[in-house]
Amino acid sequence: MVNITINLDIRRVKKDGTYPIVFRIYHQQRSFTRSTKICVLEKHWDDSKKLIKSASLYNSVKVTPRFWVKLAA
Repeated sequence: MVNITINLDIRRVKKDGTYPIVFRIYHQQRSFTRSTKICVLEKHWDDSKKLIKSASLYNSVKVTPRFWVKLAA
């Protein structure tokens, strides 16, 4: 069985103070981390809901239309 979680990777801070959002994939007692190429400030991340806080979405994240197409699929 595969379990996927979305997390803020606070181990890797970028020069502008943002952190990447990553997928943690668990399969057969192994874990893999894959980046979403989206970075946000820690204050804009809701850790309990595993979401970007909605008011800060357009202010803190450079989101391309291609990203939204990938999310919709």
